[in-house]
Amino acid sequence: MKRLIALISTKGKTPSQISKILAAALPKPKTSAGAGQYTVEVDDNYHFMDESERYKKGTYDSYAEAVRVCQEIVDRSFTGPFAAGITAEQLYASYTQYGEDPFIIDETPNGGIVEFSAWDYAKSRAEVVAREAKE
Repeated sequence: MKRLIALISTKGKTPSQISKILAAALPKPKTSAGAGQYTVEVDDNYHFMDESERYKKGTYDSYAEAVRVCQEIVDRSFTGPFAAGITAEQLYASYTQYGEDPFIIDETPNGGIVEFSAWDYAKSRAEVVAREAKE
């Protein structure tokens, strides 16, 4: 299988934006349950673009299971006591600086990086956690 290597400018781009650019250049993976093996790997936002800090969480039989694992990883970034009045923006900023950034790889022959944005999910979770912290 030939691999596509793309040179892109990463200045001012979030990891999510970079992943989307790269995913657009790759063949579209199958995403139906049972279509193949889905590997979850995790980057560390604190060590942005440092692959030596990446770890493999595991390989799963379905896309839905891989997404659930990614969501659980992001959710861990929002556990613990938060100061009263903390805003969703503050929580999200903390996540983008220090949280774990999981992503999914479809290991089938025509696979590649599967569309899942930990940053987008984290933004929605930050809003929920901030709202609950006020209550």
